[in-house]
Amino acid sequence: MSVEIQVPSVGESISEVFIGEWYVQEGDWVDVDQNLVGLETDKATFDVPSPQAGVIKSISKKAGSTAEIGDVIAVLEPGKKPSGTAESSSGGDNKAAEKATAHPAQASSPTSSPSTAHVMPAAARLAGQEGVSPSGVAGSGPGGRVLKEDVQRALEGGKQTPEVVGAGAREERRVPMSPMRQTIARRLVEAQSNAALLTTFNECDMSAIKQLREQYQDQFVKKYGIKLGFMSFF
Repeated sequence: MSVEIQVPSVGESISEVFIGEWYVQEGDWVDVDQNLVGLETDKATFDVPSPQAGVIKSISKKAGSTAEIGDVIAVLEPGKKPSGTAESSSGGDNKAAEKATAHPAQASSPTSSPSTAHVMPAAARLAGQEGVSPSGVAGSGPGGRVLKEDVQRALEGGKQTPEVVGAGAREERRVPMSPMRQTIARRLVEAQSNAALLTTFNECDMSAIKQLREQYQDQFVKKYGIKLGFMSFF
């Protein structure tokens, strides 16, 4: 019987989450408690583990979309692992480890092939914001995982040979804001809207005080070494 993967409840004040990176694809085999997807709220990020071992039958919420608490984001078909079943990225990491044990000379490189690398959530978000494909970035993390630093290095390397763009040209693209960024933006607007902006004016006749300052200014300076200002009278 198929098992529905739902968005778990993470707090009373949280009703919506942002779908980050899917660590698996449809048709992948996953083990029990294996992380399936990274979710992000306005307060924290967390992973959703697989409740059972089986095959990912379908994914209904793609990366970059939003979902409410209790929404079904994927369907898992439980069962025993059949031969020839596609494996998720973590399964690929296990194979890479076995290969490294059998052929240590071939596993001396700290990076792995971009096509088999496991992309971390922070790296996936940065790649999405910059419009680059994380699958083309070589990972330097454990098991060949693509880290945020790897994406940054790839972006810096691409900036070394920039294209010549006409004066005044500017590229614009829209990307969905994560819940945390939405909360920051909302708080900034609220702070500006709720701030008390008030200016008051009080008028009074200062002619008598001005005359008094002129009369005693020299004596005051000689005795105290400072001028007699208006604030003293106030």
